[in-house]
Amino acid sequence: MIAIKNAVLFDGVREVGETSLLLDAAIVSVDRAVELPEDLECIDVDGAYVTPGLVDAHVYMGLWCTGAGSEGRDLSDSNGTVQPQLRALDSVDWDDANFGRALAGGVATVVTGPGESNIFGGQALAMRTEECPVDGRVVRGVASLRVALGHEPKTTYSKSVQYPSTRMGVAAVVREQFMKAQEYAIGCREATDSGKRPKFDFTLQTLAEVMAQRTPVTFYAAKANDIVTAVRITKEFDLSGIIVGATEGHMVAEFLGESGMPVVFIPMMDGRMSVETRNATFETAAALAEAGVDVAISTGAPSLPSEYLPVMAALCMKAGLARESALRAITGGPAAMFGLAQNGLGNAVTAGPGHIACGAPADVVVWEGDPFSLTGRPKLVIAAGNVVFDASRDEAPW
Repeated sequence: MIAIKNAVLFDGVREVGETSLLLDAAIVSVDRAVELPEDLECIDVDGAYVTPGLVDAHVYMGLWCTGAGSEGRDLSDSNGTVQPQLRALDSVDWDDANFGRALAGGVATVVTGPGESNIFGGQALAMRTEECPVDGRVVRGVASLRVALGHEPKTTYSKSVQYPSTRMGVAAVVREQFMKAQEYAIGCREATDSGKRPKFDFTLQTLAEVMAQRTPVTFYAAKANDIVTAVRITKEFDLSGIIVGATEGHMVAEFLGESGMPVVFIPMMDGRMSVETRNATFETAAALAEAGVDVAISTGAPSLPSEYLPVMAALCMKAGLARESALRAITGGPAAMFGLAQNGLGNAVTAGPGHIACGAPADVVVWEGDPFSLTGRPKLVIAAGNVVFDASRDEAPW
């Protein structure tokens, strides 16, 4: 058990000022006045900033591995554009070096999964980044179903003259599959005996389960028209939808605010070289937050390493996002979006990743300097109550 005292705390929802923490595998106590046993290992952080372990909500780590060549790229199956039954859990490389780098940067939890080449890419998982037994790393084996709209899925098969090759074609495929899944589910419910049940269809069974269990469905959509399409489809099929990417989200911010759909914003660091990135701006996060949208910020790692998640949030702050909103966007916000807290989907303070609260995993980052400063960095990273990175002892792996 570890105690931390004199910490300036952000708990995943709000700043709560100076307090003390008592950590085991889970957080035992968060209390300014807690009496700490004399024989306990106590770390006096002397007013340092302390946050929950960060949450990177849309990455490809473990499926797009560093230094592994083509063998380390399991992003998209080339057997067709509709692959919802695929599970990242069955493909993730637990030894990918990107996980260790993310952890040393303060990122304790990631949602990782298939890429965007296929319309239905498959199912993402939420997992911990520290080394531990495999079963202990899985936070949620099916955290979301990944659906892609826009340029990438419409061009994946266009050279072979295979449908679809337009944005409306992509949207039509999404609707068709969800409509078939609805009919399939009705047929299964109404069957009076096994002979009348619909023939088993893995694709439709998966989609029917997603709809029935309200598994989050992430729509990767960069352009404003694709974002609007995603909202439209979400409402048509009563899905638990989340917009991912949202490069042009600022252009439809009020629309998104009215829709109630949350957004995982992935800021663009490269040049505005395509039709999907020409309107990229870090102001998107602030515009969405001002419109009442629940916003998370993600790196899309490993193309941009996950350890730079606080830098992305800081650049969004520079462009107008409030500090507390930026902190929430990389901690409690994404955890709530994906239902990683113990009480399920929602935005309350809960005992789950991305929060500092009693019963939550003891994933804590003690910062040297301001987390949003270019010179700020993790001083200590604690995962499940164990110090896994100590800047005074360990060399940062980047």
